[in-house]
Amino acid sequence: MAWKNFSTSCVISGMASEHVLHVTFHTTCTQLIVFTALGQLIGMKWSETQAGTTLARQWAPLRVWLRAFGPAHHHIDSYEQSLRVDVPALFKSAPVEVFEEDEAKRVNPEIAGIRVKFLGLSYGSPTDGEGTVQWRPIDARDALETYCHPAFLDVQVETLGPDRSVTGVTRHPTVRLGDIPTLVRSQFCATRQTASLRPQDVAECMFDTAYFVVNDVEKMFVSHEGGMPNRAVITRRRDGTRWQALMARLDCSHPEPGRGTNTIYFRATQRGDGGGWVVRVLLPFIKYHFPVVTVLKAMGVPTDEQVVGLMFAQEEICGTVESVLHGCFQDAGPNLTPAAAEAAIEARTPESVRWADVLAADVLPNVQGGREARIATLASVCRRLIRCAAGLDHTDDRDHMKWKSLVTTGNMFTHLFSTVLVKRVRKDVEAAASKALTTRERPWDVHTAVNPTVVFKGLKYCISTGNLATGKSGGAAGGGQQTVTGVTQLVSRLSLLAALSQSRRVNSLLQREGRQSAPRELHGTQVGRYCPADTPEGQPVGLVHFLAMSHAVSVDCPSAAKLIRRLLHTGKMGEFLAVNAPRDSWGEEGMMLFVDGSAEAVLQQPCVAQRYLAQLRRTLALPADVAIAMNVLRRELHIKTTGGRQLAIRAHADTANALLGAGGPGDNPQWEVAALPSDVLPYIALLDPEEEEATLVATSV
Repeated sequence: MAWKNFSTSCVISGMASEHVLHVTFHTTCTQLIVFTALGQLIGMKWSETQAGTTLARQWAPLRVWLRAFGPAHHHIDSYEQSLRVDVPALFKSAPVEVFEEDEAKRVNPEIAGIRVKFLGLSYGSPTDGEGTVQWRPIDARDALETYCHPAFLDVQVETLGPDRSVTGVTRHPTVRLGDIPTLVRSQFCATRQTASLRPQDVAECMFDTAYFVVNDVEKMFVSHEGGMPNRAVITRRRDGTRWQALMARLDCSHPEPGRGTNTIYFRATQRGDGGGWVVRVLLPFIKYHFPVVTVLKAMGVPTDEQVVGLMFAQEEICGTVESVLHGCFQDAGPNLTPAAAEAAIEARTPESVRWADVLAADVLPNVQGGREARIATLASVCRRLIRCAAGLDHTDDRDHMKWKSLVTTGNMFTHLFSTVLVKRVRKDVEAAASKALTTRERPWDVHTAVNPTVVFKGLKYCISTGNLATGKSGGAAGGGQQTVTGVTQLVSRLSLLAALSQSRRVNSLLQREGRQSAPRELHGTQVGRYCPADTPEGQPVGLVHFLAMSHAVSVDCPSAAKLIRRLLHTGKMGEFLAVNAPRDSWGEEGMMLFVDGSAEAVLQQPCVAQRYLAQLRRTLALPADVAIAMNVLRRELHIKTTGGRQLAIRAHADTANALLGAGGPGDNPQWEVAALPSDVLPYIALLDPEEEEATLVATSV
């Protein structure tokens, strides 16, 4: 960890609804310096005699945050989110149904099938092998065992008659799924489950990191950077020919956890002979670049005028934009009808898939508003491409932190369950149900159908070896699956600081042998999120980072996205138009509202909506890590509730004196010890990189 050569930045940011004091830790050090000039600027009292007291008060919010969540909260939060939300959703979406058509093979002619539904998932406390004594992590180390807690499936078994009607229902709420390795310091661990236990009672340091105990060996997952889902990133490239190209990549996440992403590629090319620009789209499962006009008409846009109206108002069509649009329509062909466009795509679609199925399930699966919302979302990306081709907009910086997300322990657990473990459990239950229908060996028992060792051995193998199955065939390990190696590491116990630093390590997905200098350089958006000095020497320089102390990671919250969609129709976010309204009807202040990359509506009063949502977030009616970012140039208001976004911990300027001043909560030494996360969240702001960029006014480094 870097404990010297640190620097501090202090920023005053203004929003339409709130002011944020940016007290930023560049490094992972545990000291805070606030400049005197900034303190006077926001009205804080500062003198040499009370410098130490004021410094301690200014530390209070961050100390409470670290005490409540710990230095490895990003691993703990994602782990709990995975086990509480994602894994139960995976089982609920995977029912098992077995039906025997041949009456002669049935044991009971009246029972022709069995349907098994997984209704939920519950967990027990970590105990010893007999299940009688609550275990601490040190007990598992002493016994050379794996520190884990049991998981139980809530199963409903339905028997089906010959006409597939339900003839009987039985409920089994405690079917043992197996043991789940317990992340130390998570809510499943003994250090969090019993409030009366003191640190000396559990024999664990309260400032220690999060890790697993597997056969007396301490292992932890290593975070790595991933792409930001549901957002199109536009870059400029030049291939080996004479073409100049603008490329856009849009990774669309499925609403169901564990489904991965579907990627749509956009390409705007210009021939070297001056033949004009052509915008084409590569759709999932169809290996052909279609003209963008063809795709929009195949999705249901009837006329050329409506295609143009979705992307541009009449006053926005200048000479360069008109030239690019002319090339797009010329590429699609004259007098193209929606039926002809759909037939052109069907001709290129493989026989194994249908265009209607691809459009319904795989084209922009993150969009919730139906076909009109998908058309509007696709048109917004095409608008940006055309504006970049016309020289009216700039391309995106791929090294910007707003295009990156963090993949942590919970993401890897969810991935492992979705690709391997749930399928194996379903396969065992299906085989047992099929055998119960056709043999008389023993009656059907769902408790014996679920093998409790499958999940435990799969998770234990991944944590102990560091091999993560990708779900693709062709590999020799992991049951014929291709695997990714090195996702876990042995916890470094050279010192406490070494363990804390390792838990906040972030690996880049770029190859270390590459000679690109730009991805290795410090980026301005890494301020307060990555330590600028702590990086290895040699090949991994600049590709391995360590999180700063004033850094937080968002947790996926689909309920917040549903709440925002409901609030839109209450009128509290101002008037709005339909999502497919032409740009000519937007007015001067109209903005498209995006929720997790899904176009929802055209807001006529976007500032009213921004202030209202910011107020809900300030009062914790919305989660504190929800991002509200307005882009005036592109006329877009983005609301982001996805997990893995890298946030910076800031203090609200209007409540800084109330918190840190004399007589405030921060002036009470007992407040810091007794404070809960909900007590400190109203005083701080968790800023997304895109929101921070939109609200930034001045920076002093």
